[in-house]
Amino acid sequence: MILTCPPCQARYLVPATHFAAGARMVRCARCNHTWLAELPPEPAAALAAQLSALAPAGTAKPIPPGSNLPALREGPSFFRQHDWMMAAALLAGAFIVLWLAVDRRDIAQKHPWTEGFYDRIGLHIYHAGEGLNLQQVRSEMRFEDGIMQLAVEGQIHNDTDKPQPIPDILAAAIGPDDSVMQSWQIDAPAATVAPGESVPFSSQIHAPKGTVVAINMHFVEPSHEP
Repeated sequence: MILTCPPCQARYLVPATHFAAGARMVRCARCNHTWLAELPPEPAAALAAQLSALAPAGTAKPIPPGSNLPALREGPSFFRQHDWMMAAALLAGAFIVLWLAVDRRDIAQKHPWTEGFYDRIGLHIYHAGEGLNLQQVRSEMRFEDGIMQLAVEGQIHNDTDKPQPIPDILAAAIGPDDSVMQSWQIDAPAATVAPGESVPFSSQIHAPKGTVVAINMHFVEPSHEP
């Protein structure tokens, strides 16, 4: 027969012959609770079926020290249901953290407020031309081979103490009404620029559209990035 401790629900398999004389006091080996147990009025066949379903052969533990009842083995289980749920939650969290780190540039572009958060946790987001300055930029209109050309030149200066990659430059010709009349890309004149050094660049476009009053320039991601 099977006895179940009322407080802690520990189960024990004991021979029914122990209760041949009637009810008797028993003690739980797990929580030391004592109670009056008696043989349930079940038929022998039903009792055998209950024992077969709940305690397969070879699963009973020996009698624990200090106890008069043998405890049932519930089977070794290193990962029960709640353990698997916790492991799944941790794995999902790890994937989310990895995604936030790998795709931080795209995330920051969609949600600019996250860039400060990334900086605080040491995952700085590099921007094209970071640490570089466009200096001594000049533009002029020239006639070459009978065609009017807009020539632009200047220098890319590295303000940092480390070599920096040089990205391409996006140039825009601004008209009298502050509108962009024409834009074009200037390829990077070199792969990198040394600390504190400058690299010259130049570019020109043929037959600019309309009157150009200013040139706006900024760095863009290199078009040859893989």
